[in-house]
Amino acid sequence: SVLMDNVPSNERGKWSALESVNQFSWSGSAAVGGFMVQYLGVSFNFCTAATLQLIATLPLVYLCTSSRFREPEAETDQVADEEDEESP
Repeated sequence: SVLMDNVPSNERGKWSALESVNQFSWSGSAAVGGFMVQYLGVSFNFCTAATLQLIATLPLVYLCTSSRFREPEAETDQVADEEDEESP
């Protein structure tokens, strides 16, 4: 409810529906994980979860390292030069 306070009122229905799907996926994944542990073992379940986490992390690594999200290097060098000039 705190998050919905920050969502514009004309978009709350869309985001509320998406949150409902998210909550359902958590319960569904717990049920699937339980069956996997019962029939395939804990090791298989762990390896599957680790693989999915790695696959989900790769786009985030790309986004965080792309030049679009980095500070421009020229500004960083300029700030460092200004700090050096101010030092006695």
